[in-house]
Amino acid sequence: MNSSADILLVLGRKILLCFAILFVQFGLSSKISKAESSACITPFNVKLDYQSQDTAIISWTDFTSPGDFVEYQYTFHPADENVDYEDLSTSESKSSTLTSLESGRSYYFYVRTVCDDDVVTNFTSGFLFHTAIDNSQACDAYLIIPDNNCQAPNPYLINVHGEGLHLGEDVFIKSVNLTIEHEWPADLELEIISPSGVAIPLFADFGIGTSNVGDINAPCVSPLSLDMNACERISAAVPLVGSYKPVGDLELLYDSSTPNGEWQLQICDDAPGQIGVIRYAGIEFVDMSCSGPDDLYFVDINDT
Repeated sequence: MNSSADILLVLGRKILLCFAILFVQFGLSSKISKAESSACITPFNVKLDYQSQDTAIISWTDFTSPGDFVEYQYTFHPADENVDYEDLSTSESKSSTLTSLESGRSYYFYVRTVCDDDVVTNFTSGFLFHTAIDNSQACDAYLIIPDNNCQAPNPYLINVHGEGLHLGEDVFIKSVNLTIEHEWPADLELEIISPSGVAIPLFADFGIGTSNVGDINAPCVSPLSLDMNACERISAAVPLVGSYKPVGDLELLYDSSTPNGEWQLQICDDAPGQIGVIRYAGIEFVDMSCSGPDDLYFVDINDT
């Protein structure tokens, strides 16, 4: 039979073992909690909150714990240039205001989270955004048209200023001028939307077997001009350069509203495979309208 000393020794060892188990469990759970609380999460849901000719405000979502968060690092670049991950700016909020941008340009934006202990996440994938076109300086644009985007077509803003007071009264539209680099322009559907919200279709699914809208080698000299006074209406049978009547009636825009403000060029690319680039998009205004006859036909023919 065990002595009292032996019994006490066994009990002591069991008590020590219990304390050791509790210590290990507590230590592991503490480490797990600390690891979970210090998780550094890559931002997501990047979106454009505001755009103008030279400014953009971009925001994002992030669930990193405030106690672990230090700052965000971001960079951006014109879409026709390469990204420089060494040229970083910082923000302590979940948004950034980008200034001194070029009008009529597409940009890519990247952001990552910086946490304590020098832990950083990966950058987000490039978020594509655009600045508005200045209608008075619409040449030399570079605006990317993503392919297969008709579920959420891109509105490209055209800022108009100094063009009279009332559409159809003291100011009229001579033409909407476009040059678009695209290997298969038959994928494209375009409409113009006035500041008052009137939408007019320009053309859709034309240019099968051709490439580009307008002459991309002379984008501002030889665009496609959609003009109500043109002799021929645009169709699948004509090249997409020169002057043609648009599909819709631009005179329906004459609702006495102001021509000044943000116009939208809405572009739907309804197929995958080819990405386009707007090289020129502008609206030409005049202070009087002189529309030619349309849809001529014979009423009667006789010998007098």
